[in-house]
Amino acid sequence: SNATPVPADKNEIAMCTAMAGEMLGMKLIYMDAGSGAKRPITEKDIFEKKKKFIDEKSGGLMEVQRPLWGLEAIGGLQEHKNYALEVIRNMRTGKILALPMGIMLSGPPGTGKTVLVEGLAHEADVPLIKFKNLRTMWHGESERNQEFVIELTIAQAPVIVFMDEFDQQFLSRGSVFHGDSGVNARMQGRFLEFMSDTSMRGKILWIAATNMPGSLDMAIREGRFDDWIPFLPPETEERVSIFSALITKNRIAAEAQKIEFNVGKITEEDVRLFAKMCFCKLREGRLVKCNEDDLETLRNSDKESEDAIYFTGGQMENLIRLGYAIALTSDEPLTFKHLKAAYDEYNPPINMLKYNDAIKDAILHTNRLRFLPKSGRWKKYADKVLGLGQDSDGFGSFDFTNEDKKFT
Repeated sequence: SNATPVPADKNEIAMCTAMAGEMLGMKLIYMDAGSGAKRPITEKDIFEKKKKFIDEKSGGLMEVQRPLWGLEAIGGLQEHKNYALEVIRNMRTGKILALPMGIMLSGPPGTGKTVLVEGLAHEADVPLIKFKNLRTMWHGESERNQEFVIELTIAQAPVIVFMDEFDQQFLSRGSVFHGDSGVNARMQGRFLEFMSDTSMRGKILWIAATNMPGSLDMAIREGRFDDWIPFLPPETEERVSIFSALITKNRIAAEAQKIEFNVGKITEEDVRLFAKMCFCKLREGRLVKCNEDDLETLRNSDKESEDAIYFTGGQMENLIRLGYAIALTSDEPLTFKHLKAAYDEYNPPINMLKYNDAIKDAILHTNRLRFLPKSGRWKKYADKVLGLGQDSDGFGSFDFTNEDKKFT
C-alpha cells in the first residue's frame, strides 16, 4: 500500500510504548471478553493491538509480523542457525555488547535469507517489522512521517527490523534525487544515522538482505551492519535436509490456517533422489534437467557434477508446491511420483545463470569466514575467490624486511 501515513501525536506513540511494556505484566491485566466476563490479556491480544496500530498509523510503510516457524523450518545452513541461536541467547541474557548493530545477508535468491530472519524472530519471541517500501517515503512523504516511523520502531523494542532487497531501498549517494531541495538525501541520511545509534544496540536489531552487496553505498558499513553473512545454493546433503524442513514448514502453515496438508509415504531413498536431481546444466545456451538415464545414474552415485547449477531452497519449495497441486487433482496424498511429475514439468529459468555473480559477490563481501562451507564445491570456490588454502594464489604472510622492522 502507498497510502499516506496518518500522523500520530506523542500520546499515541506513548500508548504504543506502554503496550510493549504491558507484555511483561500481562497476566495481571484483564479485559472485557465481550460478554461482560474478564480474562487475562494474552500475548496474541497485545500483538494484534500493536499490529493494528502500526497498520493504521504507518500507511503501509511498516508491517509487523510474528513468524509461525522457528529454526526447525530451515534445512542446511547449520552454521547460520548456530549463529542465530547465539544472537538470541545474547538478546535474552542482556549481553548487548556482543550483539551486532545490524546483519547483512547476501547471496542468490531463494537461498534461505528470509526464512532465517523469520526463524530468528520466532525463536527470540520478538516482533518482526518489515519496512515495505521506503522509496515511497523518499519520493513523496514528509520528514515528519519518517520521524514517526522511527519513533514507532523504537516503541516496539525489542524488535527485529528486516529490509529485503536492500540495494533497491537504499540508493548510493550519487543516485539519490536532489531536485527536491535535498529532502530525499536528508531522509536517507537520517535513516542511516538511526541505524548507527549505539543506544539502540540490543533494542533494535537491523537485518537486511541483498543479492548484490557490491552495489551498496560505502555508508552501509560495519558499525551499521557488523556481520556480513553469505548464503550459497545448497549441495546434495543440504538439499536432503531442506526437503524435510520444507515439509515441516508446510505442516506448520497448514495447522495455523486449519487446512489439510496431506503427505503420503516418501522414503528416505525418494528424498535423497529428489535432492540429487534438483540441479540443471547449461547446454547449447539453455538450461537442461536430468533425463531418465541421468536419474538411474544418480540413484547409485553421490558424485556432484562440477558444472551443475544447483536449485535453491526456494526452487525446491516451489517444486513441492507444484507436486502437491498435482496430487490434489487426483485427490491423493503427496508422494514421490507427484514430485517427479512437478520436476518433469518445471523449466529452470535462464536467470539462474546470474547466480554465479551473486555467489562471488556474497563471498567477496563477507567479513565472517565461519559461514563459508567447510567442504565441497563451494569451499574450493571460496578458497579461490578469497585466496585461501593451499591451491590459492594468495600472498601468504607479509615479508617484513629489516628496513621495515626499524619502524616497529
